[in-house]
Amino acid sequence: MAKAADLATLFTGRYIEIHVFPFSFQEFCRYYDGNEDREKLLDEYFINGGLAGSYVYRTEKDRINYIKEVYETIVTRDLVQKYSLPDTLVLQRLSEFLMDNIGNLTSPNRVSQILTANKTVTNHVTVGRYIKYLCNAFLFYDIKRYDIRGRKKKTTCNKNKWRIHFPDF
Repeated sequence: MAKAADLATLFTGRYIEIHVFPFSFQEFCRYYDGNEDREKLLDEYFINGGLAGSYVYRTEKDRINYIKEVYETIVTRDLVQKYSLPDTLVLQRLSEFLMDNIGNLTSPNRVSQILTANKTVTNHVTVGRYIKYLCNAFLFYDIKRYDIRGRKKKTTCNKNKWRIHFPDF
């Protein structure tokens, strides 16, 4: 997946960037318009996720394979090839860690310590760079901390939260 900035050079600056996200639960419900059982739909949404291309597959195995192929294509083509990443194991372990820790407050330094303790040697600079690449490929999103009392985003803490749109396989 090419970034808008990459495409801009091809189109001499004339382009419109359109972000296409997985289905929200509301869109999922509209897709299955004939089904009025919202509780059942919510269970299916939690299992199947919002990646609409997976809905055409009838078996769970085929759906999971489709999602894995999409994920691997994005990681391989968009990240490893584009950024000429030498160590794909760190990228794989990092994305697995982030998927397992959705919404948890974390930092590149802490993630690198955990990965290194689990025999995937890396450093906080590499982890921070790889997280940036994962966010650029729209696999993860940096979620800013929010001060409920002050009703504003916190800017003093540089620790981040990440969220992923693909189910944990």
